[in-house]
Amino acid sequence: MQHASMLRESAARLFADMDLIAQERRKRRRGGGGPRLAGGAAGGRLGVIIGQAPNASAAAGFRPLEGLAEQRLARLAGLTVEALWERFDRRNVLSAFPGRKHKDDKHGTAAGYALHASTGDRFPMEEARAAAAAMDLSGYRLVVLLGLRVASAFRLRQPKLLEESCSAESPLACPVLVLPHTSGVSHFWNEPQNVRLAEDAFRRAMARHMS
Repeated sequence: MQHASMLRESAARLFADMDLIAQERRKRRRGGGGPRLAGGAAGGRLGVIIGQAPNASAAAGFRPLEGLAEQRLARLAGLTVEALWERFDRRNVLSAFPGRKHKDDKHGTAAGYALHASTGDRFPMEEARAAAAAMDLSGYRLVVLLGLRVASAFRLRQPKLLEESCSAESPLACPVLVLPHTSGVSHFWNEPQNVRLAEDAFRRAMARHMS
């Protein structure tokens, strides 16, 4: 009898735990799970993609990730550009172009360097972390960060490309997917196998969290 009673109590605790897990999952689907900043996702979009900053040629009215970046992202997602922005909001950490990185002599054509003409843009981390901390990202089911420097701005601990992550030190709710920076400066995109890996990671995260 005592053994049967213990089994019933154990089963009751198990069902109670399962009910709590189900409640938590429902909260997350409604955007209520995890540490979030105040506010809500704009336009009912379920995800947000965050880049570094506008580029040097960005004119008035330029939207974040407009041009080649959004075309690459759309291909990775298997969507048109229009369909991509129906599902995602878009933002940059910094609101203005921060300037070019200094180019060392070893990266000049005179030294025989031929990989790419640009060494990339500056990304002042202190300013970026202040901007990231002030950003309202509540209500999103998936946050996509473009590049490890953007992930560092949000204080993710030891972020890895193409992997979902989260951190108690970050204001971001889980899940967060880190993709490589979409500019041509990144050598990641030179390898077709890398592109396929990025496609798989992006589409898997979308199917898991935004369907």
